Amino acid sequence: MRVSNIILCECVRTDAFYPFTVLHTLWELRIGAISSIDKIRHFFPDARVNFHGRPKQIASWRERFKTPVLEVAEGDILIMRADMLINTELYSRLKNIIEGRRRLDDTGGIVRLESDGAMVGMYLPANRVQPEWRNDIDRLTDFGDEIYRDAAIVNIPAVMPAYLWHCINLCGDALEDDLNILGATPDHEALKQQGVFAVNPDNIHLGRNVAIAPTVVLDASEGPVIIGDNAVIMPQSTILGPAFIGANSTVKIGAKIYGGSNIGPVCKVGGEIEASIIHGYSNKQHDGFLGHSFLGEWVNIGADTNTSDLKNNYTTVKVFLPMGPVDTGSLFLGVLMGDHCKTGINTMLNTGSVIGVSCNVFGGDYCKKTMPSFSWGCGDGSTIFSIERALNLARTVMARRGKTLAENEELLLRMEYEECYD
Repeated sequence: MRVSNIILCECVRTDAFYPFTVLHTLWELRIGAISSIDKIRHFFPDARVNFHGRPKQIASWRERFKTPVLEVAEGDILIMRADMLINTELYSRLKNIIEGRRRLDDTGGIVRLESDGAMVGMYLPANRVQPEWRNDIDRLTDFGDEIYRDAAIVNIPAVMPAYLWHCINLCGDALEDDLNILGATPDHEALKQQGVFAVNPDNIHLGRNVAIAPTVVLDASEGPVIIGDNAVIMPQSTILGPAFIGANSTVKIGAKIYGGSNIGPVCKVGGEIEASIIHGYSNKQHDGFLGHSFLGEWVNIGADTNTSDLKNNYTTVKVFLPMGPVDTGSLFLGVLMGDHCKTGINTMLNTGSVIGVSCNVFGGDYCKKTMPSFSWGCGDGSTIFSIERALNLARTVMARRGKTLAENEELLLRMEYEECYD
């Protein structure tokens, strides 16, 4: 199916995804093995993809991923919420809608896409797009504009996380869908000859140049195990599906990776990880438990750092976001941690902790559940990590991986510091 233009739109409250959205756009959320952008490019290879949302975060994303600004081309336009999970079921329904509109030729009207009563996007056939609209993405993404007054409402099976912990809950289903795209790859006998124990190998995908040591267990009986290109899985480690290990990542000796875990590219992980999302260039190399947690990029978890992800009274976990307190409705939630954070050895993180960006978390007691960005320490005596020291540390850490701090990323960090302390 050919679509000329796609616009991803941040049309929901982004602070519901704090602290990740301090530095990132919603389409960077890690849920499955394949990013939203890559799935869109897979399903719609001919489409020009444009973006609408917070200008500074978009500028940072474009700079980090070297993504140019594209003009909206002639032809039809598909607008989708950026927080929507892109999967094969959604694509199939969109395909039927778009092809159905085209069969109507010139009488095909604009379609308002809804899911469970919530607006999730619009489809504008080419014949309904006025030339002046193509240079006005603000108007195209204003769904109350008069251009959508007579839009037909069509329901689609959209899945949208409302908070970061929903991304964790959706990980398993997303990986199932990704495996259908990637396909199973391992040769069971070849793995067996290498001393690798593969359970349900038809549910396992291995990328190129993956190095798996003898005594490793890949158990895909409860969900897929997907391992990206050039990943290294060291001896005596166990990975239980559904789980994803990103490209160029390393799973350390004896690691225990439980189902629902999603490890991004260029990470080093060890110890015990359960149902957690770790974005790229982050490390949790040592013993210690990380459970039902969400970590941003450039995070380093110190040795024997442990998260509590279940309250002793077995009640649902509450968190405190910029928008106010939220009852997650879940019994299990560990920590939500932003980019460029570090923990010291033996750090204890409380159930439902929310830690902003560029925090250095350490101390001999349980840390406070809510820690603003640039916190230094973790108890009542914690102080402020100065912006210049934080930026210098970020540059040093990124240089170790051959990366530089993007100009717009630095701008966002400075803005967050001013928001917190000025």
